[in-house]
This record gives sequence, structure tokens and C-alpha cells, in this order.
Amino acid sequence: MANLLIKPTTGPGNKVIIQDQAGGNILTSADSGATIENATFPTVKLTPGSTPGTPAEGQIYYNSVTKVIMVYNGSAWEQLSDQSMGGLVTTYGSYRVHTFLDSGTFTLTATKSLDYLIVGGGGGGMMNNISGGTGAGGMWVKTSDSKTAGSYPVVVGAGGSNTGGNGGHTSGARGHSSSAFEHAAAGGGGGRYRSDADDNSVGASGGGGGSSQVGFGNNTGVGGAGTSSSITGSSVPRAGGGGGGSNQSGSGPAGGSGGGGQGGRAGTDAPTAGTANTGSGGGGASGNFTGASGGSGVVVIRYKFQ
Repeated sequence: MANLLIKPTTGPGNKVIIQDQAGGNILTSADSGATIENATFPTVKLTPGSTPGTPAEGQIYYNSVTKVIMVYNGSAWEQLSDQSMGGLVTTYGSYRVHTFLDSGTFTLTATKSLDYLIVGGGGGGMMNNISGGTGAGGMWVKTSDSKTAGSYPVVVGAGGSNTGGNGGHTSGARGHSSSAFEHAAAGGGGGRYRSDADDNSVGASGGGGGSSQVGFGNNTGVGGAGTSSSITGSSVPRAGGGGGGSNQSGSGPAGGSGGGGQGGRAGTDAPTAGTANTGSGGGGASGNFTGASGGSGVVVIRYKFQ
């Protein structure tokens, strides 16, 4: 049998149109006849295969190994049926990452193995002469945790506020806990008045590394170092302790790596707050300055999508 050839007459506006019995268009080509527009098909069968070697954006195929339809987004293949939602969504390599900077809902449409990081809010400083720095929020890390399709609440804890009064010994406010998947990371401890056992010139430093506690006093008052995680694709430190207040010359004690607030220096420098969404503690006050607030926490979830 010879080939059946159907083509429009050469000229602008001429198309190939195929209609059903009622006269409705079920397939319409572009003016040139080179592409199909507005086609309706009851079913489409894709031949199972492997990843195409030189894909174009918008191209799809059915993966014969994973049994899912994949679509090329211009730089990487993504699972077409994967509509997990929530937070700020990014990708790197074979991972998709959902970063929650505020509380929300994480929605899964299929069972997945998840890795996640939960950091509580950092502690808040107090207003007092040479007060201690504040503790970083607690840090919870979980890997290869299988979760079924459904909606999961995510809570991102706020940093602790700067409370207490000048001349008093009331601790700063503890940071608020963050939680996801029935796991919680405690908020960091609030700043406290220097201990009588200290040298009375530098307040206690804040605990870092997701300790959720206030550190002990020392001669420098530098905040405890944060803890690094590569869950987002690159190493990022979080949960640094706040520096203590100081009456010594020079700058106030530094906050811990990962976002800890710098301690204040009497008469000249106010303390700084813990960096937002790191769970870091705020700096301790010195003189009549007000202690600094803690940084809010964060929840990061990742899973393989290709």
C-alpha cells in the first residue's frame, strides 16, 4: 500500500484539520503544518526507555527502570508526577530541597525517603550590665526516613526576645522550638547575668552547635561555634552561640560561626541579633544596652527526584 499523504495547500493560514463525526476539530496543525496544536487523544502510550542523551526543554519519556514519566526542565530531568509542595523549593544534582523559613505545610504525593534538618530558634539576650550571650537552638538531623503521601505540618520557631530589666537578674527569653514529622528541636537558652565566679568584665558565652543551652563563662565570651550541614547542596553553618557582653576595650566578643550575634561593649557597642533562620543566639548586653534577640529557626527537607 502506498503512503497516504495529507498536506495543506501552500499559502499563509492553510492548516491540516482532522474532525470527528460531529464536525469538532480533534487535531489542528500550525500554519506551516509542521506542528500539531490543540490535539485531543483518549490515551497516549509512551514506549519505555532510558534517559535520552541530548534532551530539549519540555521533552518527556517513560523511564523503564523507575516506572515514572520524566520531563526535561532545560537543565535536569524531573519526575512529571512529583508535585511535592511547601517551602522554598530548589534542586541540586539528583535532590530536590524544600526550605521552610516560616511555618507551613509539606505535602507529599507519593512515598519518599526523606532527609531533614530541624533547628530551633536562638535564645534572646537580657538587658543588664555584662550579661551572658544566648544559646543556639537545638538541631535535629534525620536521614532516610520513609514517609507516605500526605500533608505534614512544619513549625519554624521564632528567636527569643530580649527580656529582663537593667539591674535585674532575669534571664532573656528562650527561643521557640521548631518541629516536623513528630520531631522537635528545642529553642536556645536565654542570656543570663554574669556569674559571681566570673572575672566581672566578660559575660558568659552562648552555647553553639545546636546545644540549645547557655554556655559557661570564660575569659573571652566568644559564642560557641555552629554546626555545618550540606543538606542544601553546600556546607552551611547554623546554630552559633551569642557572644557575651564585655567591659573590656576593643570590640565586643564575637558570636559563634553560623550566625551567632556579637556581644555588646559597655558604653560604645550594642549587641547584635542572631542571624534569621539559623537558630543562632543573640549577643549579650553590657552597660545600659538592651540584649539582642535570637535568630529564628529553620526546617530543611530533601529527597531524590531523579
